[in-house]
Amino acid sequence: MANVVMLFMGDMESPGHSIKCQATDSNVYIDIDTPTNGDIGSFISLDIPTAIKFTRELKKQIAYSKYISEHIPE
Repeated sequence: MANVVMLFMGDMESPGHSIKCQATDSNVYIDIDTPTNGDIGSFISLDIPTAIKFTRELKKQIAYSKYISEHIPE
């Protein structure tokens, strides 16, 4: 498997924040950086089955968020 790194930047509510995802042959690493944490980053290493479960849950939460924004007035 290729060694891949992907960087996601925060939106207007979290400028300067980022999430870096790195995949290896057996794990997925997720590193969260904020402007205030300096050299101390927060990260998690997930095995492939757990990363797949996380992906499915994230997709569910995105769908739920879309539903709320489309069907519930503010």
